[in-house]
Amino acid sequence: MSEKIKTKKVKISTLYFFTTLLVITFLSCNRGEIFYRFQHIPNGNWRTGDAIVFSMDSLDFRTDRRYQVFIELSANNTFSYRDLQLFIEHNFVDPFFCRDTIQLALIDEFGRRLGSGVGGLRQLSIPLFTTIALDTAQVYEIRIEHGMGSNPLRGIERVGVMVVEQN
Repeated sequence: MSEKIKTKKVKISTLYFFTTLLVITFLSCNRGEIFYRFQHIPNGNWRTGDAIVFSMDSLDFRTDRRYQVFIELSANNTFSYRDLQLFIEHNFVDPFFCRDTIQLALIDEFGRRLGSGVGGLRQLSIPLFTTIALDTAQVYEIRIEHGMGSNPLRGIERVGVMVVEQN
């Protein structure tokens, strides 16, 4: 077989491999997210009283579907506590805002950081609602603040919200 044909087969095989890899990546990343937004915390220093606010356009939702709502956090190695307390105000279950307090572990009892990620940055996904119906006539809003004693709270780099259509 000539050298030109071998080179052409290698190029086609390489192109096929990367195209397949790209398609698989796109398909595996989509988990039916209807809303997925993060807000960056400047320098990983979250100040007490600095609420992170997300507004969701209700036109993206369908009344005949159920949804899951998650709080997304990215924490680095400078986060020095085992747990994190969050104050969450939302209007998901009522047009009026209600306030929830969530206490979650970022480090287990053995000192290992929880969540997914490589190196010093870990991402955690915390379920807020496992099944909820959302109305298309309402604008949904969620406000997130930390309830820790440190000001600023170091080590939280990003906070987000993800709404996923339930299967």
